[in-house]
Amino acid sequence: MAERPKVKYEKDIHFVIHGEVQRPWGYEIRVAIFNDAGDHVDSPCITWPKNYGVPDDNERLAKVIVKLGKYKDKRDNPRPEPVPDKAIDETALLKFLIGRGYLDSGQVLNDLPDLRPVSVEKPAWRQVWEFLNRPLWRS
Repeated sequence: MAERPKVKYEKDIHFVIHGEVQRPWGYEIRVAIFNDAGDHVDSPCITWPKNYGVPDDNERLAKVIVKLGKYKDKRDNPRPEPVPDKAIDETALLKFLIGRGYLDSGQVLNDLPDLRPVSVEKPAWRQVWEFLNRPLWRS
């Protein structure tokens, strides 16, 4: 199968329209987006309603350009990382833990002991479940 040529949208965004098919819910095309290095970076799926019929080339290209604009905006202006919500600031927390005797003066939060269990036992119901669902023959 011959590779489809990439269409250049902007300096570092290229795309290929592929997978045009009529589905029960409407007409659908798939777009593969690539960067300058040829790496595949996104794959939007664009659909039209069932009663719309088959869109012409200009309508397809118009919707693809809208998707590419959204991709570029999302890439160039990523959402800021969420700021973790803290009910109490670290200095107040350290003061509280020192006051309760969990930490000594001068220690930090990383000095708290790890109280997670070292291993987790398999419950009896899981052993029965695995026994009942094992293959009937061994390979």
